Amino acid sequence: MTDVPDAGMRRYKLLSRILGGVGILVFLIIAAVTITFSIGNKTHTPDLAVKSYLTQVVKGHAQAALKLTTEPKVSGYTEFLKDSVYRAATHRAAKFSITGYKTTGSTAVVTTRITQTGEPPYVQKFTLKRVGKDLGFFDRWKVAGGQLSKVAIGTPGPIDIRYIVNGVSVSRPTSDYAVASAFPGEYHIGVSPADENYSVAPVTAQVFTFDPDSTPGSGEAEMTLTDKGQAAANVAINAWLDGCVSQATLTPAGCSFSILSDGLPQSNITWTILARPVVSFGFFSDGSFAVSTTTPGIIGFHSDYSFLGEQGTSTALLDDVDVSGFITAVQPSGAIFNSNYK
Repeated sequence: MTDVPDAGMRRYKLLSRILGGVGILVFLIIAAVTITFSIGNKTHTPDLAVKSYLTQVVKGHAQAALKLTTEPKVSGYTEFLKDSVYRAATHRAAKFSITGYKTTGSTAVVTTRITQTGEPPYVQKFTLKRVGKDLGFFDRWKVAGGQLSKVAIGTPGPIDIRYIVNGVSVSRPTSDYAVASAFPGEYHIGVSPADENYSVAPVTAQVFTFDPDSTPGSGEAEMTLTDKGQAAANVAINAWLDGCVSQATLTPAGCSFSILSDGLPQSNITWTILARPVVSFGFFSDGSFAVSTTTPGIIGFHSDYSFLGEQGTSTALLDDVDVSGFITAVQPSGAIFNSNYK
């Protein structure tokens, strides 16, 4: 005959199984917590935050990279931070490696080595800020804002212009010049004036490193007069010179030539243009296009005089007639020329 366990024995075995299950569960919980803390700590280090940031930079995702910083909304002129503009830049950051980091309180400094296409690698340090905790335990890090280099862009001129950066049409700064934040790379800047009298040659702005204190890459373009604009300017200059020779005086007002009086009464004074000066035009600066003489003009002088009852004529040849001044604008009615001679 088989003995049947009594009720006490059954309760004992049931309790043993329950305690054994609880022990296993506690062990699993402790193991899971340990693993979670281990993984959490490893996935919440400053170097991984920089890795995520630079990965987006290398991919050409400017906006995604900015979202991983403490300043996702950059102030000022931000057209260079558009994805379409940055992705089309040349000599961008192509690869990187992280060589170490140091944490001090809520700040960390991560040291990297970055290579831009076609350029030698360089050491770049990034400052990070602790911005909170995940799950109440794990530090959350972000790249501190304001760690971008700059591009100086500007094209002063008398008319409205349109900027095209890396083939993308962008808005014009609110002033003639602006300093824009930009990721490392080369930015090809074209300027399209809204008037065929003006021209602007394209420029390339080079941006190296992530250093806001470095000298901004120069994207400043110079506006000049086109052949049509120069033709209109020459018409205005010729009109000024014609006005000078029309003055029947030894010293025409506001002009670049004159005759010294010998004290004899002069009459029937005439000036004749024998060769007009040849001029050149500078780029637009300080509100105008500078005008300078490359080949002086030649002007003839003639007058009648009387002395002690005798009549005679005076003649002279002035071969150093120049033009100096500036063109402020070329309008539908013509160019505006202001002479430096007053």
